[in-house]
Amino acid sequence: MANIFSQQLDGQSRPLSDTGVRTALRSLIYDSETMTARDFRAMARTLFDHDTRQI
Repeated sequence: MANIFSQQLDGQSRPLSDTGVRTALRSLIYDSETMTARDFRAMARTLFDHDTRQI
């Protein structure tokens, strides 16, 4: 299974760092008290799991 939160560096796919997730969340106007990287990953994992069971 591919990593959903990944980045390409030197042709290698690596998991996106917490800093990268935090930066993306801040650009979407989520402050650190509203949602952390861990909160986002947990929410996304739940949503993706729910969606794939319906297919």
